[in-house]
Amino acid sequence: MLEKKINDQVASLENKFNTQVTSIENRITSLTEAIKELSNEMSNRNQLIKEEVDTQEEITRDMMQKFDEDYTKDKRAIAAEIEQLKQEQDVLKISYTVNDKQLIEKIEAMIFSEVRNACGDKENEILMKVWINELKDILSDFEKFKKMHAKEFTVKIEEISNTIDIFKQKLVKG
Repeated sequence: MLEKKINDQVASLENKFNTQVTSIENRITSLTEAIKELSNEMSNRNQLIKEEVDTQEEITRDMMQKFDEDYTKDKRAIAAEIEQLKQEQDVLKISYTVNDKQLIEKIEAMIFSEVRNACGDKENEILMKVWINELKDILSDFEKFKKMHAKEFTVKIEEISNTIDIFKQKLVKG
């Protein structure tokens, strides 16, 4: 009887043990399935995130390419406009130079005409007075010339000679 009682208790313990093992196995199976579901869900979410990132990268690349194209187009347009403005500026400079030269020539001609009209027949006399004053200045500076080096002296004498030649020509023309 004792043996039966022990066998019954062992059987009862085995039963409880088997029940608990089965319960633990069921829980393990349930947890394993839950982990698989979570893993699948994480995999799906990762895939969705990857697709979203890829889509955003593509959109960003497209936007950058569009910006680059617009920038290049604008840069070319501005460069063309700058070149056009430079050409217009060059034309204006040439035109200004030509007009300026023509204006100066007209003014010089008017001044020469007015001086000639004002001087009348006294032009030679006025030129002679100017020439005499120039010669006086040259002679007053002659002491300075003596102190100059030979090359400087030669250059100064050449200038004086040229000035005298110019006055001679004006006297002959007059």
